[in-house]
Amino acid sequence: MDLMLVILTVYIYLPSLFSYLSVAVGIKLYAMYVIIKCIQLAELLRKSSEHTLVDMVQLLFSRLPQFKEDPKWATNVRKVCAFTCDVLLGNTHHEP
Repeated sequence: MDLMLVILTVYIYLPSLFSYLSVAVGIKLYAMYVIIKCIQLAELLRKSSEHTLVDMVQLLFSRLPQFKEDPKWATNVRKVCAFTCDVLLGNTHHEP
């Protein structure tokens, strides 16, 4: 893929070297160049998102000792779990 990218880059910036190619071939080469650049950008965004997620999770777990426990939390979680199970099973007689 790197060799193809070099060829396509040369085609983009030095089109006179490829003057013997038809316009259709040139358009295809340019499209391939754009696709390769999009793939590289997508990979860069994926890696960046992955690192950001890791940082967020580490920060969350590093701050867990600072959070105080809420006694209502367990009751609310049980209500949400019961409602969710009922909805998934098709029993919708509970109010949310």
